Amino acid sequence: MEAISPSVWFPVVTLVIGVFLKALFDAWSENRKAGFEKQARVEKRKEIIFLQRIDLQRKALGDIQIALSDLMRCTTVMYLAESKMYHESGEWGAGELASDVCDQSRSAFRQVTLAKVRVRDEHVRDMAERISKLCSQVSFSESRDDSEDALIAAGRIYDEFNEKVGESLRALEDEEQALLI
Repeated sequence: MEAISPSVWFPVVTLVIGVFLKALFDAWSENRKAGFEKQARVEKRKEIIFLQRIDLQRKALGDIQIALSDLMRCTTVMYLAESKMYHESGEWGAGELASDVCDQSRSAFRQVTLAKVRVRDEHVRDMAERISKLCSQVSFSESRDDSEDALIAAGRIYDEFNEKVGESLRALEDEEQALLI
C-alpha cells in the first residue's frame, strides 16, 4: 500500500480541525450571545415591573389622597349638622343625621380603608389611619368640645398627610428618573 503524502492529508486534517474549531467557537459565541440576550430580557422585565410598581404607587397615593379629602369633607358636614342640632336641642348627639350624610360618610370611610392598604409608604398609611380614627371620634364624641378637638386634630394631621404624600410622589419621580439615566 502506498503511503498518502503529507501534501494530501495535511490540508484535509487542517480543514477538519478548522471546521471543528470553528463550530466550537461558534457554539461558544452563540451561547454567550444568548446569555447576554437573556440577561437583557430579564433586566428589561425588571425595569418594566419596577415602572409598573411606581405607576401603581402613584395611583394609590392619589386614591388615598382623594379618599381622605372626601372623608374630611363628610366629617366636617357631619360636625356642622351635629352642631346645628345641638343649637336647636341643646343636647350633643341627640338627633339623627340625614341618611345621605351618613351614607356619604360610610362610603368615605370605606374608600379610605380600601385605598390605604395599597400604599407602600408606612408613614402615609399610619397617618391615614390616624385621620380615619379622629374622623370617627368626631362622629361618636359625647360632647361638642371633644368632637371639635378631634376635627381640628384631624385637620392638622391631614395637612401633614398631604405634605407626606407630596414627598412620596416626588421620591417616586426621582426613582423613575434614576432608572432612565
